[in-house]
Amino acid sequence: MDFNMPPEIDSVTLSEAGVPCKILSPKTAGPLMNDGVAVTITTYGPDSATYRKAEKESNTARMSALARHEIFDEDRAAIEVLAKITIAWTGVKNRDGSDIACGFDAACKLYTRFPIIRDQVANHVGSRKAFIGSSPGA
Repeated sequence: MDFNMPPEIDSVTLSEAGVPCKILSPKTAGPLMNDGVAVTITTYGPDSATYRKAEKESNTARMSALARHEIFDEDRAAIEVLAKITIAWTGVKNRDGSDIACGFDAACKLYTRFPIIRDQVANHVGSRKAFIGSSPGA
C-alpha cells in the first residue's frame, strides 16, 4: 500500500534522517554559543528504528535487573538512550578549543556532565513536532 496522507502526520521521515536541537543558554534563552559556534545536537527522532531499538534495549536491561532483584540506574539508562540516537553536534569542544568527535562515549560524558544539555535534547526527542517537516520553523 502507498498511503497518501497529509505531510503534517509524517514524523518517520525526519525521525530517520535526524533533526538538530539548538541548545539554548539558560542565562539568555538565546542560542548557546561556544567559541563563536552555536551548540547543536542532532538526533534521530522518536519514530526512528534507532530510537526504538535503543528504548527496547533499555527496557530489556531494566526488566532483567528487576528479575535479578538488582538496582537499575534509570539516569544512566536515559543517558545511554540519548547517546545511541545522537548523530552529530556542533560547538562541542575540548578545553583547548579543538572539536570533540561525536560518538557514544563522548555523548554519554556530555549528557552526564551537562544535565541542561541532556534535558534539552531529551525534550527535543520527546516532541514529535520537531520531527515533522511541515511544522512551523522546521
